Amino acid sequence: MTTRFRLPAPAAIALAIALLTTPAAATLASGTDAVGATIGGTLYRQTGLGRVPAIGVPVQLNSLQRGLSATIYTDSHGYYEFQDVPAGEYYLRVVVSERLVLRTNLLSFPDSGTFRLGDIQVPEGRPR
Repeated sequence: MTTRFRLPAPAAIALAIALLTTPAAATLASGTDAVGATIGGTLYRQTGLGRVPAIGVPVQLNSLQRGLSATIYTDSHGYYEFQDVPAGEYYLRVVVSERLVLRTNLLSFPDSGTFRLGDIQVPEGRPR
């Protein structure tokens, strides 16, 4: 059984605008000479038709020690990428719904390099 729900027209329009104007990549470091690691990955949902990209899902990268936080939305392929991430320890959070947030264990990154996190399966969120 598939649960379907419709967003009210203003909410659907706001979501569409956010998805069209929000890049799937975000920069954490500031300044013109910002250099750091690149961290990315893909979110997907498993459906009766197989594996499909999880589009427009908020992904957050948080550093408790540095007080840094960035949020981006997955693109049409379910991909997200954080650029210029300073060295340190971070948590990656995937906000599936108000009541369901996935969080990784503590991740540690050096100050350069590209890190592709494994694909993450996202369960269906429950509509309010």
